[in-house]
Amino acid sequence: LPFAEEEAVGNLLQRLDGVPPARREVEQRPPTAAASVRLGDHKRTEETKMPDPTAVTALVRALIEAEVPELPPGDERALRLLRYALRILGSSMPSALPSASQSAELARRRLVHAGRTEDALALSRRLRALEACPGARNLPCVLHLLTCLMQSPPPGSLAAFARGSLLERTGGRAIESGGASRPSRAAVPLPSRRAPSCSDGIGRADASALQHAAAAAAASGGAAATSASAAPARTGWRAGAGSGGVVGEEALVRDLLYVMQNIEGRHLKWDDKADSFLFQPAERPRGGPPLPQLTPAAAAAAASLAPGVVQAVARLCEIGWMYRAVSAFVAEAHTPHTSGGGAGLVARALAASMQAELSEWLRLLAVLESQRLQGLSLLQLLVWGEPPLQRFVTLVAVVRGCSHLRGGAMTVGVERLGQHGDPAVEAYVQRLLRGACAPLLESLRRWLTDGELDDPCGEFFIEARPAPLAELWEKRYALRPHMLPCFLSPKAASRALLGGKAINFIRLACGEGQWTFDAAAAAARGGAAAAAAGRHFGAAFEPRTVNLAERAAGEATLSAAIECACSRANEKLVELLLGRHRLQEHLTHLKEYLLLGKGDFVQALMEPLLPQLSRPASQLHRHHLLGLVESAVRSCTSPGVAAGSGNVGSSGGGSGWARGGSDSEQLLLLAHLGVLLSSSPGATGWEAFSLDYRADPPVSAVLSAAAVGEYRRVFTLLWRLKRVELSLSAVWRRHTTAARLVRALSSDALLHRCHLLRHEMVHFVFNLQYYLMFEVIQCSWEELVAALAAASDLDGLIGAHSAFLSAVVQKAMLGPENAPLLEALDALFETILRFAKSQELLYIHLLEQRAAAKQMAAAAAANTAAGGWGAAGAAEAEALLAEGDAPPLQPHFYEQLRVHAAQYRQQFAAFFAQVTRHASLDLTFLSFRLDFNAYYESLGGA
Repeated sequence: LPFAEEEAVGNLLQRLDGVPPARREVEQRPPTAAASVRLGDHKRTEETKMPDPTAVTALVRALIEAEVPELPPGDERALRLLRYALRILGSSMPSALPSASQSAELARRRLVHAGRTEDALALSRRLRALEACPGARNLPCVLHLLTCLMQSPPPGSLAAFARGSLLERTGGRAIESGGASRPSRAAVPLPSRRAPSCSDGIGRADASALQHAAAAAAASGGAAATSASAAPARTGWRAGAGSGGVVGEEALVRDLLYVMQNIEGRHLKWDDKADSFLFQPAERPRGGPPLPQLTPAAAAAAASLAPGVVQAVARLCEIGWMYRAVSAFVAEAHTPHTSGGGAGLVARALAASMQAELSEWLRLLAVLESQRLQGLSLLQLLVWGEPPLQRFVTLVAVVRGCSHLRGGAMTVGVERLGQHGDPAVEAYVQRLLRGACAPLLESLRRWLTDGELDDPCGEFFIEARPAPLAELWEKRYALRPHMLPCFLSPKAASRALLGGKAINFIRLACGEGQWTFDAAAAAARGGAAAAAAGRHFGAAFEPRTVNLAERAAGEATLSAAIECACSRANEKLVELLLGRHRLQEHLTHLKEYLLLGKGDFVQALMEPLLPQLSRPASQLHRHHLLGLVESAVRSCTSPGVAAGSGNVGSSGGGSGWARGGSDSEQLLLLAHLGVLLSSSPGATGWEAFSLDYRADPPVSAVLSAAAVGEYRRVFTLLWRLKRVELSLSAVWRRHTTAARLVRALSSDALLHRCHLLRHEMVHFVFNLQYYLMFEVIQCSWEELVAALAAASDLDGLIGAHSAFLSAVVQKAMLGPENAPLLEALDALFETILRFAKSQELLYIHLLEQRAAAKQMAAAAAANTAAGGWGAAGAAEAEALLAEGDAPPLQPHFYEQLRVHAAQYRQQFAAFFAQVTRHASLDLTFLSFRLDFNAYYESLGGA
């Protein structure tokens, strides 16, 4: 009859002891003394449970008496064989039986392969006749039985078949017989180096391979492994006192108890080369290593063991091999390395969980050792070793799959091994995983409550980098994506990073060195969700929350606790920045002074700086310019009056931020406002001068050095625009003065065109200034104020300010994609400044001519009063006659005016064309303001 080789011995003893064949739980406890006594007395209980004699029982009993006459009817082995046969007959057939056609085809192929073609044809005819018979029932089952009987031994060898198979499977006992029996094969339990997976019954030795290796070794050993010498050796192996190399069951059980705790026995020795326990003779060469191959004596001793014993020993030796692997990992995890840190806290926690499992296993071995003294059999040992074997298989799989990992990556590896179809394996891995996650959960709790990051082994998913205090928020802490633990999602990890950073920022940068997260206070301040998270904050970081079966609920609980801590820490941080550290006031100062939003300050600054900035930059001194800036600041702020607007209340729910008096504002401004002089060779003071703003922590997290650099770029553009505006204003004043001095000046056609050109320049400059100050800066500022009021953390504040600054830079044509526009704008500014310079020279020339004419008239009057001629010559007479007319201009002035007008109109046309074609909607509004009556568009079309 077919029999499942892997489950034969284990299922047999379970049924004999009355244990139901259902799968045992992985967490089975060690046997108690009462259980051991019940196990040892299974013979008496089995006899009381004998079924009543029935027709089937009588037939099987008669079959045994007829085929195995050497067994008396009342013998224990006969009763055991009877119960085994009845259990096989009472078992259900496999659910997937072959169909009738498949069984028939298999039988025909075997007959044809054996050269019995006529029998195959006869079988086909008989089957057709049988199928046509109306009384035929269960035809597939009958054909399957006949096909199986084709593989059975011939009738004459049924007794040998019973000895060599059935009895060996039921009890491992040999039947004394004078006849020849099949030669057994040596037991060479060599667990495979490849740790099998939990899904395919890992740890199960390949019995056929072991038997093949033992048979080959026995054949090389000579006549000691022949069938003639094997039969008497197998007869007395149970007692363990046989001669001629026979290994008794008691000695084998004793060796296996040692092997299962990684200790060599008398007959089972560890071989480093084979990486397994080998069956060796009792005598070994003194001082020599374990024999790598079986000697003839060992082969003869091994050949005395039945195939079932070979399988049992091989399976139990696997426990020793796996115990060795797991204990090596545990020892390695607890061994400190010279470089410091060792295997890491997670690996040590996992090793501690495995050590607890090894301790349970050793306690079970202690109980089994006490049972050995009372007659523990090999099969009983195999039954008790089956559940621990499965646990060891899982432990070895964890060691093989996760020993090379660290930190959170190790927990992810263990979790993947726990995604198993067997609930027992899943629960067992979950228990290991909870122990491995305990250090990470504790580190996470300390990070979220105190901001502490103690990670000597580099296992936490957050790393600390060396960075100055000014860059604490941006560069000191970062995520390690490859170290994310199994119980934390990337989003929750980002929030945890943000919460811990906020606590460290409050303590280190904001001066609140004693501030920590208080879960009770957070629960009292927040809503219902925050209150629930605050009450259960501590419980969320217990290892029991790591549950594979309820992963979503566990992650939700932990995420709620992280969100509660993160929200409270960031709320406190925003409250400090907008309140005590006056972030809003710093931003207002930048807008009013570096972005020239305060007009009286610009006017008060430019008047004293005008003579200074006209000099070369190498002749300027920073301290002198800084004094002029300080005087301008003090002159444009009235005592006791708060300047500016746009206050933002703190997000913490306390008192809103309010700007203080002028004195405190001046002190704050003057402490941070400065002057910067560039060192460009040949530059003038206008090109080298720039205002600067220095922000200290914690405000520097928002107003970083890069952000202040962007402010300086915008200041340079606005400062040049203010310079151009000032130059055109000076030209207008000179033109008005010249018109009064020279009455006929207004009638000159060239000077009239100069007035028209100046009006065009003023129109361009004023509209560009309006665009930059109102449509760019002021509109972006309103958005910034709203974003600051809605910000819930420091990243929100930084993002709002970065968006404001980016919008100003892009709309002010300072972005890299607007480089052609900026070049055209610089060319226009240079042309306007050259025009203003030429007008200044013209004005000076007119004043000189007017002064010479007045001097000549005074001299003529003096001469006339003295009684002489008023003019000494014809030239003086002509000059006196032309005293009321405009003096003639030199030709180069006319040429300069024509060149400036042509350059300006050409450059403005190029700039206007780029603005009109630009994709930005804001620049479209600028083009509309510049050409509101379509004048320049008509010139371009012409």
